[in-house]
Amino acid sequence: MEQRPFIIYKSSAGSGKTYTLTLEYLKLALQSPHAFKQILAVTFTNKATQEMKERILKDLTRLSREIIPSEFLDQELMKFLNMDEQGLQHAARETLLDILHGYGYFAVSTIDSFFQRVIRSFAKEMDLQAKFELELDQAAVLDRLVDRVVEQVSSDQNLKKWLTEYAEERIEEGKSWDIRSALKGLGSEIFKENFKGFQPIFEATIAHDGFLADFRKVIVGKKEELIDEALDIKNKAHEIRVRYGLEWTDFSGAGGTNNFAIRLDRLGNEKNPITSPTESQLLKIEGVETWYTKTSKLKNEIESAADAGLRDLLKSLPGMLTQWNTLMALSRNLNAFGVFRNLIHELRELKDEESILMISDVNDFLKGIVAGNEAPFIYEKIGNQYRNFLIDEFQDTSEFQWSSFKPLLVNSLGTMNTNLLVGDVKQSIYRWRGGRLELLLHEVQEQISDKYQNIKNLSINFRSLPNVVSFNNSLFSSLPELMQEAISSEFKVDSLNLLSDAFKGVSQDVPKKKLEVDFQGKIHVEFTQKAAKNSFDTSEEEEEDEEGDQNSVLDKLVPIVKELQDRGYEPRDIAFLVRKNQQGADIADKLMSYAQENPDSGYRFDVLSEESLFLSKSAAVKAVIALLNYLGNPADLVPLKTFWFYYALIHELEYSHELFEKNSLPIELLTKQKYLVEHLNRWLQLPLMEQVEEIIKFLDVYERKVDLAYVSGVKEAAFDFVKKNRADLQGFLDWWELNQFKRTVKIPEDHNAMRILTIHKSKGLQYKAVIVPYLDWKIVANGPMAPIIWSEYAISDSLKTVLPLTHQSSLLDSEFVGIYGDEVRLAYLDTLNMLYVAFTRAEEVLYGFADFSQTSKGVINLKQSGNILYTLFAQGFSLPTHPSKYYWDEEKLVFDWGEWPVSTLAKELVKATAIDLKWDSVDWRQKLKTREYAWDFSESGIQAREHRRLGVLIHEILEQAQSLEMAIEMLQSFVFDGRIDKETQQTISTQLIELFELPQFKYWYADDLQAMSEQGILLPGGKQKRPDRILVGENQAMVIDFKTGEKASKHELQVKEYMELVQRLTDLPTQGFLCYLEPTEIFEIK
Repeated sequence: MEQRPFIIYKSSAGSGKTYTLTLEYLKLALQSPHAFKQILAVTFTNKATQEMKERILKDLTRLSREIIPSEFLDQELMKFLNMDEQGLQHAARETLLDILHGYGYFAVSTIDSFFQRVIRSFAKEMDLQAKFELELDQAAVLDRLVDRVVEQVSSDQNLKKWLTEYAEERIEEGKSWDIRSALKGLGSEIFKENFKGFQPIFEATIAHDGFLADFRKVIVGKKEELIDEALDIKNKAHEIRVRYGLEWTDFSGAGGTNNFAIRLDRLGNEKNPITSPTESQLLKIEGVETWYTKTSKLKNEIESAADAGLRDLLKSLPGMLTQWNTLMALSRNLNAFGVFRNLIHELRELKDEESILMISDVNDFLKGIVAGNEAPFIYEKIGNQYRNFLIDEFQDTSEFQWSSFKPLLVNSLGTMNTNLLVGDVKQSIYRWRGGRLELLLHEVQEQISDKYQNIKNLSINFRSLPNVVSFNNSLFSSLPELMQEAISSEFKVDSLNLLSDAFKGVSQDVPKKKLEVDFQGKIHVEFTQKAAKNSFDTSEEEEEDEEGDQNSVLDKLVPIVKELQDRGYEPRDIAFLVRKNQQGADIADKLMSYAQENPDSGYRFDVLSEESLFLSKSAAVKAVIALLNYLGNPADLVPLKTFWFYYALIHELEYSHELFEKNSLPIELLTKQKYLVEHLNRWLQLPLMEQVEEIIKFLDVYERKVDLAYVSGVKEAAFDFVKKNRADLQGFLDWWELNQFKRTVKIPEDHNAMRILTIHKSKGLQYKAVIVPYLDWKIVANGPMAPIIWSEYAISDSLKTVLPLTHQSSLLDSEFVGIYGDEVRLAYLDTLNMLYVAFTRAEEVLYGFADFSQTSKGVINLKQSGNILYTLFAQGFSLPTHPSKYYWDEEKLVFDWGEWPVSTLAKELVKATAIDLKWDSVDWRQKLKTREYAWDFSESGIQAREHRRLGVLIHEILEQAQSLEMAIEMLQSFVFDGRIDKETQQTISTQLIELFELPQFKYWYADDLQAMSEQGILLPGGKQKRPDRILVGENQAMVIDFKTGEKASKHELQVKEYMELVQRLTDLPTQGFLCYLEPTEIFEIK
């Protein structure tokens, strides 16, 4: 039999993908003791990586101890490796020991980890700093980029013009004038592959000064031409109407929307200057009888007017509307896009300044590396030669990632080595992260030679009970066709059979032993009718549709939880799946509120979800942050009163008027207040981490397990901040304001509580009972919540570029109909995949709830997922036992299939318990003894510390500033950032002016010298030296080091070392200077 080394496993939910991957890995690894070093297995999450490693090591450990001939895995391995039981056991033992002794070569990792490893190996070739940092927080970087761009408004007139016009545009549209959020929305595109693919065109056009202004000028001109043409048509129509003595209300449809003739009179309207008859109306105007009513007395006049030109004028409108929609689509993001190049420029500057590489750049860099080098050279650089590649979750692979892996796979296949792809197109729900399901669907098979391919299907569902499997088989065999009909009927777009192709072969089999169990599974899907909306879009800026009356759904959840627990299900067996975080928060609030109101109900309503465990929701965390704010500005009493409020809440103290009055406190808090006053000055001098620790200690939550878990999360957040930033209190508070909703309490996986998670995060997981309360959402989103569409466009022969388009239905009647049609098809497939992922998480029981709506005539809008599901259930679909209508209650709008087992587990009466999370928090002073340092709290001591603080700030300014003007601007930014007050600003400003009046100082900041601030000098072994300021002229170089505090001989030695390094690098005579700032003294170092 001909060997085909490229195995493509097309899996389905619950089909044993991890088991299959482990088996295939072992087939390769057990061929020789060192074979595992030549295998690279990649997946997409750390959790999946850990699971796969554990599975491989667990199976190897078991095989090294005993072989079980009846086990399928053992049989397959002996057959493939041509070994007997003894040989397989020996090979497993040898491989296991080899992995444990060379664990660094055990290459099972995330795809990002592997790519980062390659990038670091090619740092020199890619012109990266030797010690670059990988930046994962793109949102934080984008915040900084937008701030940096806005700060340039005073010096960049073009930028000022773009931002001013953009703010005015938003005000005219009734939105906030603050453009930062909108800039961040569009600006986030600079990190995405969709934009990176067009970046060369962007660089060649829009990145140049004046291009976008010229582009906009042409658009405005074409709009004006269209409006003039529309007004001309309106005048001609008016002249014809008057000539025959008619009013627009004389035509069919009176003054309503059916009066297509009146559209001629609406041309040139300020808001919608171009309008057009609908497609059905255009068909009607050919026949004159549709122009008037049967009882009209003006039939002859209307027919004459139609023939005299009204009909032809109406026919010209659709083409004009297409042009208008095209121009509107191009101009909608033009002002925001005007600052796009500034964001990209600032990103480059930031990456150079801080030696960072964005996580979003990794795929781009790697694509360039692989394209320019042969595979053997890449292996040489990363220090390993891989013969076999195993790629998991391939449906989520991006175009750039595949472009990086493809050459390595092709090289491996050229020597007939086994390579493996595993994926499920039906579970591709990460398109917004760059995942391209088309790769697995057909593109890879088209790009790799047929002679290598061995396509296998995993078609047995080992996860779910028979009824659940059969239900999903039937549902997802029928849904693709219905959704394709919806694409055609609702959007007039050809579905291209995309959904049917993706779900071809969706049906799964069930293991025989599961067919014999008593309980076959239960499915309950319930619909609620809501009021129908208009069939047309009322607002292009609509973020999301309303998702039904949530309260009615929430009220049904408690009885379901009770019934499940009555039937023996533990809380950990139950999961709620949602699309939005807020929905998860609503569910958590509902269940926890019920538990608090009914503590003796005998049921457990413990829930775990990221949304319910946000640090920012905790009163203890709010208290910590409030007191940190008070430390940042002790003159502001509002944060202090906020702290006392949350302290009283945590310790269940009675609220009284004194708690809220400015200068008083309840008597039970006076002792705590006295302690705070006594220790305030000491706390103000502590580093950030110790300030947090002292506040937690002061808060008295060490014995409160739940609160301690939350405040420990704050400590971890502060630690994460300090690792990457200056340990500055105000800086941390600003950072917390932006990041508080991203931080959650980390919880143990085995805690016995119900899970609430998004459908995206549920992928790869399974639960005995799954409840999906909100199955109704808008399929094709409009406005800010919709994805940005990038498209090339030529407005004229000389003005061709790429522009961002906002997702909106008017694109269907524009020159962008093709690219919008692609988005519509993929949006419907996204919804179909989301439903598939949600429904296939269930092992035994599945509950679903959806709203739907229909008009009084029974017309259902198929743009909502709930409406599509209702349509299918109302029509019926095939099930193994009976047609689905057999289990459908037309009156109650409920589908219910499956019988509970007769005997159920006896339920013990349990008392609801609080989540008991263990977090250790110990004051380091209890563990370590340090040399005591006595703070000088005398007036002179406080003054000395203040002088040193000012010296540090001046030092920071002089490091970075290139002139007195820049130094004063930096000082102003310190005030804006809250680092100093106005009085301190005046003090430092005076000192800076005095410094720059010194002749020596003026020379250091002269324009004819090349200046480098905090420039790292790389030493052998990877260490660096960073002089404050290096100056290079034609005939000499200089090193300046600024110091605060007392003089010391080591300062002189340090400058001498700098002088020697700079002289060696520049090959110029080098002078050195020490500049002490408090008081100002300058010394030349010989």
